[in-house]
Amino acid sequence: MTEAQQIAAAINNARWCDLIAQSHGVPGEFHHGCWINEQRMPPFYPNMVTFGAAQAANDIMDCLERLKQNPPSDAWAVKDSFMELELTEQGYNVLFEASWIWRDAHVEEGPSAADAIDWLTVEDADQLREWEWGWMQTDSAEGDYQGIFKSSLLDSPDVVIVGGWARGHFVAGGIGFVTGDVVGVSNLFTPQDDPLHCWQRVTYLIRERFPGKSMVGYEAGDSLVLARGDGFAPIGSLRIWVYAG
Repeated sequence: MTEAQQIAAAINNARWCDLIAQSHGVPGEFHHGCWINEQRMPPFYPNMVTFGAAQAANDIMDCLERLKQNPPSDAWAVKDSFMELELTEQGYNVLFEASWIWRDAHVEEGPSAADAIDWLTVEDADQLREWEWGWMQTDSAEGDYQGIFKSSLLDSPDVVIVGGWARGHFVAGGIGFVTGDVVGVSNLFTPQDDPLHCWQRVTYLIRERFPGKSMVGYEAGDSLVLARGDGFAPIGSLRIWVYAG
């Protein structure tokens, strides 16, 4: 079951990357074992995501060669969803490793909302800009990357963006994206004070929007600890490779 869960998580992530690419006018292509985009991607998003295991090795190698022959930029990234690729000799370096995570679908009460944060669903472009600014203040998005998340994402019935508003700005938030029987959780950010409560509140709001769906994503470090505290379990490992020539 774990391999099927990992594949479901990887496919969800690949489709999310493609939706982001489409919103920037640069859609990618799906192949038997991977998704590929030979154009410049927005920051933090790879040009390739694998979702087929060893049986799709030839397809994956072909796509890697396409990227090398038609470089999308000076540097690009490949998400190795099963940690099966060894790309050092091809000019890649490891950027980081992380764990795919899974949370079974089940009905439960959400965490208490009796706090100083107003929880809401992002509904328009102005709110999305405010949400993105809040996300950029976190360690995971340090820097100025305004404009990654386009307002067209809000038109998709498969996407929900939620946030917690306090002290005049978003202090917490996350994105949910549905494919099949799972909802992928990404770009989750929390304040330093009471991060687990805020994490739980974000995932509860996403589950409330998409009831009956198992939740998937990937995390590392302190974020993985928070995910475990919210009932997620690691189901496999991934590696991000960056091509530096």
